[in-house]
Amino acid sequence: MKDSTVFYFQSADSVLVNQNQLNKAIRYDTLHFGAVNKIIGTEKETSLPNNFFDKIILHYSFYSFFDEIAAIENLKTKLKPNGIIIISDDFSSDYRRIKNNIRPSFKSYLASEMINGLGNRDLYLTTMSAPENSFQNNLCFGLNKEAFYKLKIKRDSVAKYIKILDQYNLSGINSDAEACATIATKLKPHIKEILKVYPSTEMYFNALGYRILQIDKKPKVAINIFKANVTLFPESWNVYDSLGEAYFKAKNMIWLLKIIKKHYNLIRQIIIYKLKLN
Repeated sequence: MKDSTVFYFQSADSVLVNQNQLNKAIRYDTLHFGAVNKIIGTEKETSLPNNFFDKIILHYSFYSFFDEIAAIENLKTKLKPNGIIIISDDFSSDYRRIKNNIRPSFKSYLASEMINGLGNRDLYLTTMSAPENSFQNNLCFGLNKEAFYKLKIKRDSVAKYIKILDQYNLSGINSDAEACATIATKLKPHIKEILKVYPSTEMYFNALGYRILQIDKKPKVAINIFKANVTLFPESWNVYDSLGEAYFKAKNMIWLLKIIKKHYNLIRQIIIYKLKLN
C-alpha cells in the first residue's frame, strides 16, 4: 500500500518559472503518483494551505524567492506542529563565497547564516547532512527548540574532527598530496562518529573536489581531495567515479583505467548482493 502523498508545484517567481517545464513535471508526477495540485504563489505568499504539511522540501529553490525571509515566514505557517522544512541547496563556506546558480549576482548564504537567521524566526536546525562548510548541504528546520540543543551537543562532540576536516579548504593543504593523505589517516578512526552527526560527510568532499575541478580548473588538487574521499569511504562507488573524472581531466590515463576497474568491480558486487537479496 502506497503512502498518501500530495505534491504541490509552485513557481516562486513568475519571471523565473518556465511554464512548459512546470506543466511537464506535473503531468509526469500525476502519472506516477496520482495526486498533484498546482499552486501558483508570489515572491512573498506561497498560497499553500495552513497547518497542513508534515514536511516541506525546498530542493535547490530557496534562492528563487526574491524575499527569502518573507517566504520562510509564510512557509512556517503551513507546517503541522511537528512539521519540518528541509532546505537542500548550495552554500558558501567560511573559506569561499560562491555565486548562486539561480541568481548569478547573488552570493549564496553560509550555512551558519541560514541557521542563525531562521533560528531568530523560531525555525530551529534539527539535522544537517554535512558539516557546516560543505558547499552542498541539506538543512532540516523545525519548531522544536529542544531538538536544536540536542543537535548542538552532537555537533560539539565532533567539532575537533570537523576542524581537522576543514583544512582541506586551505590551498596550502589541498595542493599537497601527502598532507591530504595524512589528514585522511587522522580522520579515518573517527569517521563513524562523524557520520552519526553528519551522515553525508562524503558530500562535503565531493562538493569541494568538484568546485576545485570545475571552477578552479585544478584537476591535480581535486585528485588529492577525491583520494581522501576514497580513503574515508572505500565502499562507495561514487568516490571512484569522482576520482576517475579528475584523473581524466588531468590526462592521467593509467590511473584512470585503474579507477574504472575498481569502480566496475564495486558496482558488480553491489548488483550481485542485491540480486541475492531478491
